[in-house]
Amino acid sequence: MNRRTKKNKKIESLQNDYTQEKTLEARKRSKSKRNMRRRMSLMLVVGCVLIGLLIVRVFNNQARIKKIEQEKIEATAELRNVEQLQRNLQNRVTQLQDESFLAKLARSKYYLSKDGELIFRMPEEEEESDSSKKQQDATAENEKNADSTENKD
Repeated sequence: MNRRTKKNKKIESLQNDYTQEKTLEARKRSKSKRNMRRRMSLMLVVGCVLIGLLIVRVFNNQARIKKIEQEKIEATAELRNVEQLQRNLQNRVTQLQDESFLAKLARSKYYLSKDGELIFRMPEEEEESDSSKKQQDATAENEKNADSTENKD
């Protein structure tokens, strides 16, 4: 601060119209530059905010597109399953409209017979039904044992 005052004492400014005009012009130029910098900074900030918002929107749209594509894949798979089921059911309806198929089904599943026809059970069928009964009995016995051990604890 001391140096400045010394310099200011050594240098005197002219107080005429020309120097006042140049000083005024210099102040106006510095003020206009400052205002221009402020405007440019403001535009830069607004531009960055807008670009940021656009980027966020793009990412949200991409996430939504992926979700919709996944739903489309799932819907396509479900459609294929439903179409297959529909074909199977249509085949079953066609089969059930056939008299010979209905007769075979009634004979095999419900043991129905024509007049004067006798149905004999084969030993293989009896063994299969006996083995399935044995499995059911063993399963029931295991469940009883498990229940009784739980009750003791």
